[in-house]
Amino acid sequence: MACTCNLASIDRECGRNAPGLKTVLHLACVDDITSIGAASSHVVSTITPVTDKGFFQINITRKDSDLKTTPNDNGGYTTEMKGFISKKTAAKANILTQLATDENYIAIPEDQNSYMEILGSTTHPVKVKAEAVTTPKNGYNITVTWEEHADLPYQFSGTVPLPA
Repeated sequence: MACTCNLASIDRECGRNAPGLKTVLHLACVDDITSIGAASSHVVSTITPVTDKGFFQINITRKDSDLKTTPNDNGGYTTEMKGFISKKTAAKANILTQLATDENYIAIPEDQNSYMEILGSTTHPVKVKAEAVTTPKNGYNITVTWEEHADLPYQFSGTVPLPA
């Protein structure tokens, strides 16, 4: 059986290449998103929310965030994003306690180079888990997990739709 080889050159990047994520994670319930536009050259430019719905902004600390996508043995990928919400409060706990424990979300993290990625889709959402901690820091660890997806996450080049 012949193997198809689709290599192309990747240019060297010069200039700024900062590690880490920015301090805002955009998160939406999958039912609040009508559609995610088709990708062209691995870039999506439109996300259409349900009227008056969209992505909520969750403030995370930059130091304690990470995003990685790893290949699985079956040819797919698993993406995991970790973030930290500083300082416990009743209001934060109330929101985080109500997170669904199943695959119910679409997330858009942005790295320090302003590269946004779409985690999840309308037919294959992500899981979000919150863990309350007091040591070594006081707040909430957030983990976004997208299991068994076909491609590396698409870049999002548009404006993130926020609720009206």
